[in-house]
Amino acid sequence: MKDTTAKESKKKIDRTGKIFLPAVFKNSIGVSNGETVKLLLRGDEIVVKKDKKTCVFCGTDKNVSDVMGKGVCKNCIEEIKVER
Repeated sequence: MKDTTAKESKKKIDRTGKIFLPAVFKNSIGVSNGETVKLLLRGDEIVVKKDKKTCVFCGTDKNVSDVMGKGVCKNCIEEIKVER
C-alpha cells in the first residue's frame, strides 16, 4: 500500500535555480539520480511526479521499451518490423 503521509522539507534554491530533492522524496515516487521527472504548477505549489516513458511514435505509456535511448512501444516495434 502507498504511504499517504505528508512529507515536508525546506530547501534553498541555488544560484542556477536548482533544488535538491531528499532521498526519501525520490524513493517515495520511485526515481533515481539522473532520471527525468515531470514538474507541474498547481496554484502556488510545484508538484514533482515520476515521468512515465512514452512511445515517440504513438505517445502511449503501455509496454514501452528503450530503443537506442528513445521510448518505443511493443505495437510500434511490431509495425516497424512488418514495414521492413
